[in-house]
Amino acid sequence: MPRQGCKLLYRAMRCTGLVAFPDATYCSVDKRDMVRSFFEPRIATLRGAPRILTNVVESIEICAATARHERVDAAAYFRNR
Repeated sequence: MPRQGCKLLYRAMRCTGLVAFPDATYCSVDKRDMVRSFFEPRIATLRGAPRILTNVVESIEICAATARHERVDAAAYFRNR
């Protein structure tokens, strides 16, 4: 989700009071930083949102670490073929 998508999601959250964050498609440190920097200053007043953001950021970090690890294993596997 580009930054514009984050802005639309934030507006929807403010209007409905729902807290939702993108994380399913993000799997890199760059995207983690983008999500954190966009949402952190905007969600302080939404009950429960900071904790959810922390969980989302952790989920993105785990995905990025797993991808890095798997990339190394996959490259080694195919090099030996």
